[in-house]
Amino acid sequence: MTEKVPSSVITPNPNLSLGVYSLVIILGLFALKYASLVFVPILGGFVFAFLLNPLLHHMGKWTGLRRSVCAAVIVSSIFISMIAILIPLVPYLMGKITASAVKLPQTLTQFSDKVQIFNDYLAKNFPDFVGKLDLMNQIERTIQSFLGNVSEHFLELFTNLYGVITLVAYIVLIPLFAFFILRDYYTIKSFIFTLVPPRQKNYFINKLMGLNQILAAYIRGQTIVVILLSILYSIGLSLIGFPFPVVIGIFSGLGDIIPYFGTVVGLIVSLIVGYVHFHSMHQLMLILMVFFIIKAAENWFIYPKIVGFRVGLPFVWAILSFITFGKVFGFWGLLVAIPCSAGFKVFLLDVFDRYRKSAYFNKETN
Repeated sequence: MTEKVPSSVITPNPNLSLGVYSLVIILGLFALKYASLVFVPILGGFVFAFLLNPLLHHMGKWTGLRRSVCAAVIVSSIFISMIAILIPLVPYLMGKITASAVKLPQTLTQFSDKVQIFNDYLAKNFPDFVGKLDLMNQIERTIQSFLGNVSEHFLELFTNLYGVITLVAYIVLIPLFAFFILRDYYTIKSFIFTLVPPRQKNYFINKLMGLNQILAAYIRGQTIVVILLSILYSIGLSLIGFPFPVVIGIFSGLGDIIPYFGTVVGLIVSLIVGYVHFHSMHQLMLILMVFFIIKAAENWFIYPKIVGFRVGLPFVWAILSFITFGKVFGFWGLLVAIPCSAGFKVFLLDVFDRYRKSAYFNKETN
C-alpha cells in the first residue's frame, strides 16, 4: 500500500532548511570533537553501513535470507577478514614505524646540516634578504616541529594505555554499530520520514536524494581512491629503492582522505628522507616523478572515474571549506569538509533561486 501524499505540497523556506542543515552539521562536529569515544563508532558504523548497504541489498535478493542474517554474515566476514589481514600487517608496520621514528631525529639533524649550508650560502650572497626573513631557519623549525609531533602522536596511539583502549573500542564498536544500522536501515529511514510534515515530504525526499548522491559518491568513491593511492605510492617508492616505502605509501594514501593533505605531507617527508638517504638529485627527481605521476593519474583519471563530479566543488570553495572547518573543528572538520560543503551547496542553490524569484529581485525600476 503506497503512502498518500497531499496534493498541496508546501516548499519550506530555503533559509530555514539551510539553517537546520547548518545546525545538524555543527552539532555533529562538536559531538565528534568533544565526545569522540561515543560518536566516532556511530559515525564509523554509519560509513560502513553506507558502503555495505548495496551489497546487503543484492545478497538478500540472491539468497532470499532475512536482512538481519545478511547483515550479520557481511559484517562478520569483513571484520574477520580485516583481523586476519591486520594480525600479520600491524607488527610489520609497527616495526617499520618504530625504525622510522628512531631514525627521524638523525634524519632531521642531517637535514638541518644541509639546510644550514644552504642558509649560509644565502646569508653570504644575499645578506639583507636572509637577515630580514631568516627563511631557511623558519622552514627548518617548521619541518622539525611538524614531523616530531606527527611521529610522537602516532606512536602514542599504540603506547598510551588510553590510546590502546580507545583503538580496541573502535575496532569492536564500529562493526557492531554497522550491523545494527544495516539491519534496521529501512526502519530508521521510515522513522525519519515520520518526523517530516506530510506537506513537505516531497521536498524532503528530493533533498535527501541529493545528499545521498553526494555521500555515495564521496564515501564509496573516496574509500576506493585511498586504497588505490596507498598501493600505488608504495609500489612507486619501492621501485626507486626508497627506504620504508610501505609506511610512506600508506600514510600518503590514507592522508588523502583529506584531499591533497596526504600527498603534500608524504612528498615533503619523502624529499627530506630521500635527500639525506640518497645524497643524489637524480633520486629526488625520481621521488618527485612518482608523486607527480600518481597525483596526475588521480586527478585526471582515478578520481573522475570512481568518485565522479557529483561532489564537485569549485577549487576556491574547497580550500575555504578546509580552512574554515579545520580552524573551527580541527581534524574532524578537515575530514568532513568536502561532503558537508557539498551539502551546503545543495541548500544554498535553493536560497539563491528563491531570491531570484522574489518580488524584490524582479521589481521594476520606476
